[in-house]
Amino acid sequence: MDRFPLLQEIDVKIPKTFWTHLEKDFDPHDGVEFVRVFVQDAMSTEENALDIKMPLLLSCLSMKFPNIRNFSLTCLQRYSRFCINIFRDICYFFPYLKKLRFNGSVDFPMISGTHMNVIHDCLEAGWSIQNIPRRTGSIVDLTELETLHFGSDAHITDDMIKYCLSLMPNLNVLVFHGNPHVSVQVVEDYLGHLKKIQIY
Repeated sequence: MDRFPLLQEIDVKIPKTFWTHLEKDFDPHDGVEFVRVFVQDAMSTEENALDIKMPLLLSCLSMKFPNIRNFSLTCLQRYSRFCINIFRDICYFFPYLKKLRFNGSVDFPMISGTHMNVIHDCLEAGWSIQNIPRRTGSIVDLTELETLHFGSDAHITDDMIKYCLSLMPNLNVLVFHGNPHVSVQVVEDYLGHLKKIQIY
């Protein structure tokens, strides 16, 4: 904390060699609330390597900057995918986020913590959407999130809107890129309560 005492935000670019040079001792910096991370390559040739490395990176950031409220995660390799547990990891290490920008490919299980067949079975059995079981750490668990911005590689769908994004209690602003899998009617029906929706 003695170094850069007025620092409030920081950009971190992660090369492939970063994982072998992690800090062992942390001097927490309480003033930093905004961190942007740029990952060189979200994919790895090592089996399940990123499932281990990404939580390690996020853990280091959360210890170094314990008051992160605005977090941006970008994969610099276009259309590369983060591991399926990325939102679980973000929820675990940064549970009090107010703003999240995610630039990477996403699919329904990654963002929702479940699968559509589970949702259909539960709805047919009479369950409410809110009570459908999910693995801990879906994007819905970011209960304090107010602003969510998806980059162009994230193809949002009607199902993501209906069964995930519409359930986030404090979400006020949503930004994403339009695509044929999103209908204006679903956006209006399920996100009409938001203060701002920006579709590129």
